[in-house]
Amino acid sequence: RALNLIDETQKTRRWGHGRNRSARAQQQRTVTNRFGPIAPLFFYPLLEGFMKSKDNVSIWGGANGSRLMSSFLVTLSTLAQSAGNHPGTNVLAADLFDLAWSFRDAEIAEVRVSVLVAFATSIAFLPLDFLLQKLYGADGDSFPGYLKKTAIGDSDRNCREL
Repeated sequence: RALNLIDETQKTRRWGHGRNRSARAQQQRTVTNRFGPIAPLFFYPLLEGFMKSKDNVSIWGGANGSRLMSSFLVTLSTLAQSAGNHPGTNVLAADLFDLAWSFRDAEIAEVRVSVLVAFATSIAFLPLDFLLQKLYGADGDSFPGYLKKTAIGDSDRNCREL
């Protein structure tokens, strides 16, 4: 009977530990981000298409245009985020930040929320000198001032909360 108790305790499974440590060790391996080097091949053609068609009111005008612009900014943010810590991501982030900055005062709240998403995404990858220039820029319209103005006085609750 004592032999059976020992066998039963050895079979006791602890949650989160697994049964086989070697299988768990095999699961914890690093994976190289292969999207980082090719992210510009997706990012810049989209940006180029926007630049070519930005004056086309039938595409970018009205409610559908605002929805498209919002989705466009979120898509570019997703591409930059997915590129990860690849050396070229800081360039994507700087271009994303500059594009989003030009839409920071959009009339439609959905676009302003997407601008804030783009800012949040790009800040993590921006070079320090670029970030310092935006934080303490001499142009009078600094990034912290914009964030404060948005947090206090934006007409949309989602923008204020972000």
